[in-house]
Amino acid sequence: MNSPRRIPAAFTLAALAALCAAPGAAAAGDLRFVPYIWIPGVDCTTAFPDSGTGGELSLDFTQGLKIGGAMVNLAWREGRVVLLGDWTYANVSSTAPSPYGTLYSGVSAQVIGNVGQFFNGYAVLDRPEITVDLLTGARLYDLRLKAGLEAGTAEARSVEAHGTWLDAVAAAQADWRPADKWHVYVRADVGTGGSNLTWQGYLVGAYDFSWGSIVAGWRHLYVDHGSDALRLKLTLAGPLVGAGFSF
Repeated sequence: MNSPRRIPAAFTLAALAALCAAPGAAAAGDLRFVPYIWIPGVDCTTAFPDSGTGGELSLDFTQGLKIGGAMVNLAWREGRVVLLGDWTYANVSSTAPSPYGTLYSGVSAQVIGNVGQFFNGYAVLDRPEITVDLLTGARLYDLRLKAGLEAGTAEARSVEAHGTWLDAVAAAQADWRPADKWHVYVRADVGTGGSNLTWQGYLVGAYDFSWGSIVAGWRHLYVDHGSDALRLKLTLAGPLVGAGFSF
């Protein structure tokens, strides 16, 4: 696999990547556990060698979508110190119509793997109504992507690639409490390393109950990764929802 592959499977990474956007910060002295799901739309680019498509393939998977996996966030805060961790396992597959007429009858893609991240940080602003943290950390990807062009007038083509890489990431986040039991969480990060560039942003609202909280919001993740084994650019954006529990 020497040429860039525009991996439709990148879509599946969407679910994988979900792991990166852990919603919520813990209150002082709390360990906070947040299982959640993320349903993103995906725009991805890869290259398909020797396919007759000009090497470039850009797909938006909206049909035959199957998603499986688990997403978990942990956050701990003590005084002005905060630690955050997030892990996602996903097995996602999808099909889409061929953008090449009768040359190929359709396309398919699958992504299986893990994405994890860890942050440590310090509260530069700590007031009853708002907390602002500056964070540094890392995001680790371990992904296997499979993509195929189904036979039409041309023979079927397929590519398979596996990549493991680590990015260093810097971030800022805020927890604003506009009213009793309500929280608004905002986070943005940017990084590089195994990726040429990665950045992420999310906005989440939460409401507290006696047993915990419900969280819902929006997350956007961009990854530009290139190597001989795996080359892709993908943008993942969509809603997330989950529940938070403090211990």
